Amino acid sequence: MNKHFLPILLSSLALGTLPSFGQVPIIPAKTVEQTQFPVFEKGSQSRELANFRLHLDYDSKAASELLLTEGFSLPLPAGDHILELT
Repeated sequence: MNKHFLPILLSSLALGTLPSFGQVPIIPAKTVEQTQFPVFEKGSQSRELANFRLHLDYDSKAASELLLTEGFSLPLPAGDHILELT
């Protein structure tokens, strides 16, 4: 080991000049209200969503279905109901 390496290392540690790796940038926190938005636009149409939670509080006179992906839907019975998908 070089005899000058230890003093350089110690002075670098004392001054905090060693490069740091793997730091994660600070992501600003959002309130729950800031992350919520209406899913259904124009009555029954929605944009594509991924990795979501859904709270659906509805009152319907007729049974319907919620199409999640092509070929997969959830029945929505008539009446006053709450559906939670997480």
